[in-house]
Amino acid sequence: SPSPDEWYRERAVPQNRIIVVGGGHVGLALCRLMHQLGFHVHQYDHRDGLQTMTSNPWAHEKHVIDFAHIDEHVADDPELFIALVSHGYRTDEIALRRLVRKRWRYLGMLGSTAKVEAMWAKLKADGFTEEELARVHAPIGVAIHSRTPVEIAVSIAAEIIRVKNGDGSIT
Repeated sequence: SPSPDEWYRERAVPQNRIIVVGGGHVGLALCRLMHQLGFHVHQYDHRDGLQTMTSNPWAHEKHVIDFAHIDEHVADDPELFIALVSHGYRTDEIALRRLVRKRWRYLGMLGSTAKVEAMWAKLKADGFTEEELARVHAPIGVAIHSRTPVEIAVSIAAEIIRVKNGDGSIT
């Protein structure tokens, strides 16, 4: 007869974690989808009292912070996924400047190709290297001509799943 410790064994696998930077409609949709995919979801925004964030049941943790200090709230972690989906170019750039030089499993930023190219030119002029910027998935997500917040979240989740499963990681 087997001993009690032989009856059932399960290997503990750490839960995947994502930080969603942005509390708007895309952030809400992404939190929901990533929660459903089994991720532990943290959400950050800089706007206090934002309805789409305060009523979000999908984020395990929610924080209102100044994006200029986001790096004080998020420690280097090569297993962490981060999606920058804030409400605009300026706020994404503030957060990206503080995060791009750290090591993550995934760092992606929402935006059009034109927005990304303009931001890259500005960041390079400020001393960020091509290698640093090449680690950022931008524009974020799989190109599926997304239009709605849920479609955008699906495209981001698909890219994150591809990286999580070992295809498409930028190191």
